[in-house]
Order: sequence, then C-alpha cells, then structure tokens
Amino acid sequence: MNLGAYREDPLADNIIYLLILPSLAVLGFMFYPEAEPIAVVIGSVIIFLMIALSVFMKFKKWHYYLGFRGLITVIYLDLTSVFMALTIIRAGGGIVISSILLVMLMLTIFIAHTFPNFILVEANEPRTKIGKAIISFAYLGSGTAAAIGYWSVNGFGASLVLTTVFVLFLIVIALAHASFRLTLKRSE
Repeated sequence: MNLGAYREDPLADNIIYLLILPSLAVLGFMFYPEAEPIAVVIGSVIIFLMIALSVFMKFKKWHYYLGFRGLITVIYLDLTSVFMALTIIRAGGGIVISSILLVMLMLTIFIAHTFPNFILVEANEPRTKIGKAIISFAYLGSGTAAAIGYWSVNGFGASLVLTTVFVLFLIVIALAHASFRLTLKRSE
C-alpha cells in the first residue's frame, strides 16, 4: 500500500493524541458498570498495544504519511465503536442489540468505501432529506446535547444512551472511511 506523500507537517503530530478516544471507550468497557477481571485484562492489553503503536509510529515517523494517518484514524475510530458495543453488552443492552450495532458498523464501513464521493458531498452540501436531517444534529450544539444526555441517562438508562451515541458516531465513521478511501485512491 502506498502511504501517500511524506511531509513534515507539525499538525501531523496530533495523530498521536487520537488514541485518547479509543482509550476512553476501552476504559468504559473495563469499568462500567463494574470492573470485571477479564475485561480489565483485555482492555489493558488493547491500551498497551495502542500506546506501543503510537510510540513506534512516532519513532518511524509514519505519522507524516497521509495514508498512514488515515489508516490509524479509521482503525482507532473502529476500535472505539467496537468497545462502545461491548460496553453496551456489559451495561445490560444485550448481545442482540450489540450484534445489530456491529452489523450497522460493518455496513457503514462498506457503504463509505463503496460511495465515498457521495458521502463527502452530502456532508458538505446536503441535498437529500437524510443528509439534511443528519446535518441538523450539528446545529443542536453541545449544551443541548449535554442536557439531552443527562436527561436521557436519568430517564432511560445508560444502554439506550450508549446505543444512540453509537448510532450517531457511525456518521463520524462514515466520513472518516470515505476520506480514507479517497486518500488511497489519490495515492494510487
């Protein structure tokens, strides 16, 4: 795989901090609703591997390659989604719901790699009703989202809220995979 153009961009160093997001999802899996020894061991190994990959990437200066930055981004976002689904299982959401969420994740990745241009154009200039509805979530603002999150956790439980966050997170995953696919296409 061609990793794309090498350029010592100072902003490329920010890719190292991307491991914070999956680490939070792994910590949620490890300790929510209570710590379970097997979850702690699995989560600790995953976090160690992510840190080792980040150090190795920094040592080899792979983060300066555009394609590799995209690859690490989509891997970390996918790990975040998988561990969110596993947290939903542990929070009482059940294996059926989590299996459906993982199938939705796979479908999102497939669609993003199959139709990357459509997804990115729809994100920038929504023309369909679905695109306009998705973009309208951005206009709610973080304060409204926090209020809705607080109310829904107290009223509905964490598994429903985590499921909703997971489904909304699929939008981010679709955009990241579509961008990565176009980056690979340009570097070929």
